[in-house]
Amino acid sequence: MKRGLPFDLTVEDVEVPRFCPALGIPLYRAAGAAAQGPNSPTLDRIKPELGYVRGNVRVISSRANQIKSDATPAELLQVACYYQENS
Repeated sequence: MKRGLPFDLTVEDVEVPRFCPALGIPLYRAAGAAAQGPNSPTLDRIKPELGYVRGNVRVISSRANQIKSDATPAELLQVACYYQENS
């Protein structure tokens, strides 16, 4: 367990797409001091409480993961609609 969450993934369980499915940006690992950049692939837990287990993770960009952080889908949609209407 990591951070008290179940973890049973292997390298074979994780497929990294070429593009972030949430934002459409290319996924790649930066080099050097800024190795964790906005385009870096990250593991996103579908149901956070279930942990990092097979069937409960997907790979999205660090940027998308940062945006969603601890927001619910409804909160994300509400914020997106606000900015769409007020920009």
